[in-house]
Amino acid sequence: MYALQYKASGFSRLGVMSCIEEYADPLRASRELILVGKPSSDQNNGSSLIRAWISGSDSKNWWQASYWICGSAYKSNIWSRYCSVTWANELFPKEWLVQGSYQHPIVPVDHCLVGPAGENTQRCGLHYSSYIVCLVCLLTLGECLCILWVTFKHKTPTILTMGDGLASFLQHPDSEFLSPDLPASIPMQRIECQEQQVRLQPGPWKPERQVSWMRAVTCKTWVVSLIVFSIIISSGSYLLSMAIHQLAKSGVSTSLGDIWSQGLGQVNPYAEIGGNFWGRGDTVFQFFQNITAANFFQLLVSLCYIFYNNILTRQLLASEWTRLLRVEDKKPLRLSSPQAMQRSSYTLSLPFKYSIPTILSFMVLHWLVSQSVFLVHIAVYEPGPLGRRIPTSDISRLGFSTIGIILGLGIFGIMLLALLINSVSRKYRGVPLYFPTMALTSCGISAACHPPKGDIEAYLFPVSLGVVCDSHTGGYAGRLTLSTDVTMRPPEEGQMYVQPMWLTPRRVAKSSVVELLGNFRTRFQTRTMTIWKHLVRDKVSAVWLAKSFAGTNVWGSQFWREPAASEECKGSS
Repeated sequence: MYALQYKASGFSRLGVMSCIEEYADPLRASRELILVGKPSSDQNNGSSLIRAWISGSDSKNWWQASYWICGSAYKSNIWSRYCSVTWANELFPKEWLVQGSYQHPIVPVDHCLVGPAGENTQRCGLHYSSYIVCLVCLLTLGECLCILWVTFKHKTPTILTMGDGLASFLQHPDSEFLSPDLPASIPMQRIECQEQQVRLQPGPWKPERQVSWMRAVTCKTWVVSLIVFSIIISSGSYLLSMAIHQLAKSGVSTSLGDIWSQGLGQVNPYAEIGGNFWGRGDTVFQFFQNITAANFFQLLVSLCYIFYNNILTRQLLASEWTRLLRVEDKKPLRLSSPQAMQRSSYTLSLPFKYSIPTILSFMVLHWLVSQSVFLVHIAVYEPGPLGRRIPTSDISRLGFSTIGIILGLGIFGIMLLALLINSVSRKYRGVPLYFPTMALTSCGISAACHPPKGDIEAYLFPVSLGVVCDSHTGGYAGRLTLSTDVTMRPPEEGQMYVQPMWLTPRRVAKSSVVELLGNFRTRFQTRTMTIWKHLVRDKVSAVWLAKSFAGTNVWGSQFWREPAASEECKGSS
């Protein structure tokens, strides 16, 4: 410290206000400093040196390196409020009073003597962790090896889009659904996949005028997705409240204008949290734990994208599936590797008008998160242009940007609101309630891919989903299938068709207790009237009556009945 006395002859003089502005920001200060007090009787045994210290030498409290400027205003050794230039001007409008610590006398400052400055901008560089770089390289190499293994090991055609699946099922129909020799056994054939049962069975076609896109997503998927979205919003809200509390505790204004002026992704001494989260003082360990904490929110955003994309994919697959019911507008399938009249698929699952806004929105959200919570690693140098590096005083902290957190929460809120509005406002038209969910399972799609005899290359030509008549109709009004048949007709309301239907009670479209009881009452009344007519008019035997009740299926789509040939399919039954 006494060496400064010999260096003072080469120092420059600064006024009080210029000196405060020079040293208020600990990230800018790089000069040696001598505070020259006004003449006073408080001398240190005849020496002009009253108090000396190294500011910022404590790596745990480096952000408090400028607190000596406002030291006389602190009532105790609790340095909570950030000493900004604005606060210093309010405290010392006429005279700057400095106190090295609360135990030392207060000294009025006349002027400052400062040494040559070090160029902190020239000390910036590319900083990286060799451990993390090696880990990223190893993981990337493993990913590349997996891709190569899948490419050369599996030679089977890929099924990436719905068109790929439809083409595969049309080319190789599933024999579990249809039995050419036993058409009467159609109601008893079923296939199970992933605990969901689909049966190709007779059932009435009951289209709804409008079916919300929300019904294309199962209740379980909605609940899990909304829980994830709520966790993200809660985490962001907690971080925002903590940031505002930190600013208020440091005496920084929390008005929207002042928060905006703090900048996006800017390092501010008062806008930092963290340190030793797990109570260890090791610098390397502290560095890695701060990296983990900063990237935790990036992980949440990536998880959010998976669930967000999952909901949109289900809804748009169901939309593509329901559009196949336009019999008059047959279209070729979109495949990842098209043949003949097939078209190439321009997307895996989402059309460009959905995928591009979604990807751009999440790119912006990832960038805002990176500017909201980030790693701050401080490298310490000795003062002056030739200052030596002091690695033992380095420190890592978490920096935050309040305006970045606000913008991130706002963008995500808008995205979530847009998803909900799109799900409620968009409608599937002219389809039964259960029909859109058939697009979400290969069982449902496979059950509808049994073209009539002779239509053996339907997957190569324009197709649509409609009603055909063949040997598998079983005496009903027709069979719903995917085909190129020119005689195909659209399904009509109230007609009985052999069609794919859900059997599991939890997948029934109208699954609430009230709706279920209403359906049961309607079916019971219909069956009772039918039996009464047979008893009065035909005088049927008790055997028929017992057989009729024994065939009742409460959960299924219809009661047991004797198949009656319809006018449309009478010739082929």
